[in-house]
Formats: sequence, C-alpha cells, structure tokens
Amino acid sequence: MRTTVDINPDLLDRLRKLADQEGISLKDALNRAITRGLTPPAAARRKPFVIPTFNLGLDRFYDIRKIRHHLDQEDDLRLLGSMRRREDEREDP
Repeated sequence: MRTTVDINPDLLDRLRKLADQEGISLKDALNRAITRGLTPPAAARRKPFVIPTFNLGLDRFYDIRKIRHHLDQEDDLRLLGSMRRREDEREDP
C-alpha cells in the first residue's frame, strides 16, 4: 500500500544509514524499523526473575513465631558481650 508520511530529518538519516548498512531499500528499512517497534519482546528472551534463598538451618516445619524469641536472645547476648568488653577496657590500666 502506498501512503505519504512525514518523517523527521534525523530519523530519515538513521533510516538511510540502516538501509546502506544492510544493503536494502529505504522502504524495506522503514518496514523493518516499524515492525521491530510494534513487535512485543518475546518472553523467552527475558531473564527469569530469581530471588535468592538461604538455608537457615531450621526444620521445614519450624514455628516461625519462635524466631522473634531467638533474635531477642541473640541481641541480649550481643549487648552483654559489648558491656563486658567496655568493663574490661575500664579495668585495664
């Protein structure tokens, strides 16, 4: 089908360069560019979304509510350790 289209000069230059590089006519270069622009990307080319997983060493049926208790205990131990280090630093002359 024949039609008249106004093309921006910079796009026309790019189309001409594409036609020269590929050894095709300006019409074919325009058709390829339009086809590429209107074709949705293939799902196969997309990388799958992957979320890394980590083994926490817990049983598969571990009660998740206990984690807060364990984290609190870990925080307490860390706090006690830093308090002891400060006391040891004060005692050392």
